[in-house]
Amino acid sequence: MAVVGLVGLGASVAFASNTFTDVDEGRYYTDAVGWAADNGVTTGTSATTFSPENAVTRAQNVTFAYRYDQNVVQPALNNITTDIAANNTDIAANAVDIAALETLDELSCAQLRL
Repeated sequence: MAVVGLVGLGASVAFASNTFTDVDEGRYYTDAVGWAADNGVTTGTSATTFSPENAVTRAQNVTFAYRYDQNVVQPALNNITTDIAANNTDIAANAVDIAALETLDELSCAQLRL
């Protein structure tokens, strides 16, 4: 299996070192393999091997894409949705506060006219 180039959206940046015995430190793909394993994109070709020199089948490639979507993209989108909902709640609360201040301001102006 080889890792396809994928963009991480809020994915883990801490890499497992020496996850696979056939992925040597310092190789151009070492960090990418660690990232993919840490984020559930790949499980390797066995519990201890990644087989970095083997070709990737279409089945493996689509599995990488699916796991990337499920383990990286969807959680990031859920976080964004949650943040937006929280901000909308804050905005609504602020709007109520502003309306209350405007009402107080109108009452104060009316009292000054008396």
